[in-house]
Amino acid sequence: MNRLYWAVAAVFGIVTIITLFISSKLFQVTNQFSSNIGNSSDRRQIEILEKQINELRSRLEGMERIIARKGVDKIEKFIPKNYPKVKFRNEMNRKRILITGGAGFVGSHLVDRLMLEGHEVIALDNFFTGRRRNIERWIGHPNFELVHHDVVNAFYSEVDQIYHLASPASPPHYMYNPVKTLKTNILGTLNMLGMARRVKARILFASSSEIYGDPKVSPQSELYFGYVNTIGPRSCYDEGKRVGESLLMAFYKHENVDIRIARIFNTFGPRMHINDGRVVSNFITQSLQGMPITVYGNGNQTRSFQYISDLITGYYFACKYWKSRRI
Repeated sequence: MNRLYWAVAAVFGIVTIITLFISSKLFQVTNQFSSNIGNSSDRRQIEILEKQINELRSRLEGMERIIARKGVDKIEKFIPKNYPKVKFRNEMNRKRILITGGAGFVGSHLVDRLMLEGHEVIALDNFFTGRRRNIERWIGHPNFELVHHDVVNAFYSEVDQIYHLASPASPPHYMYNPVKTLKTNILGTLNMLGMARRVKARILFASSSEIYGDPKVSPQSELYFGYVNTIGPRSCYDEGKRVGESLLMAFYKHENVDIRIARIFNTFGPRMHINDGRVVSNFITQSLQGMPITVYGNGNQTRSFQYISDLITGYYFACKYWKSRRI
């Protein structure tokens, strides 16, 4: 990005130099004819030159406005970027992979992993919680495509794998618009399953430990069905993920779609939102601000945590393994 700003500054500098050059020429021409100012033909020539110079000056001012408005995006295309070194794969081994929520906390780390592995990646995001800067290092790379799109609406592309991660995951975010959270996890999942069925793609659904609700058993096995309040303040997320899992199982059993379901527990790491609202970000924020650490309950609670790179490794191998199985 520093090279980009220097390039923009250079363009502004060139425009300024041209403007000064034209002004100096006008001054020279004016002095040249000042001694013959009484001659009508000379005055006419000066007027013509002044008109031409004013037109050029207007064009230059227009160029400055264009550069100020669009110049960064235009110039960025012509500035070479140093991308991370990626693994070389031939056409037979390179997959085309779609990641919904690709600019989010988890999605952006998955983009990094798959790009470094040498695959073609499409990152789909509506930027509700995703951020462009999370995946900015890959923008412009021939193997990477960023699409601003909401999974609630249908999306069509030829892909080999789909990682369906799109959904707000922190309580403040998913409770901000409960209806939208439900739509993302239900309609968005239906759209992705429809695509997977059509193009014969493998699909991984990012589910959550929240499907267990407020469990009466700890720790929970996968045979535990949960204890869920269907009308509580967090139910939009809990039920959205439960419906998502049901949809995947239905498409697997009746449409022969190749599915993976991964139930995420508390994940932390770089690119987390500082206002994520979950325990790790809350502890860090309170510590940095010199505030007392808030612990709810009696302090005897237990919780599973995982670092983001461990989660991404699990995702990667879950989709890499050729056959569905319980892990």
